[in-house]
Amino acid sequence: MSESMEVERNLAERLKAGAIANWDRDLAMAREWFPVEEEVAIAGVREPACHDVGFAP
Repeated sequence: MSESMEVERNLAERLKAGAIANWDRDLAMAREWFPVEEEVAIAGVREPACHDVGFAP
């Protein structure tokens, strides 16, 4: 197995382990924010474009 393939496999394993370890925290956060995001979507509120907040290129 090449080094890059091993690095990729290791990263995938670490990401999976982190997702499994933090599922309860992530689920709680999603449940907390879902009603807020749903309300914003219904109201038609949009996120400001970069030029709206002073970050023009």
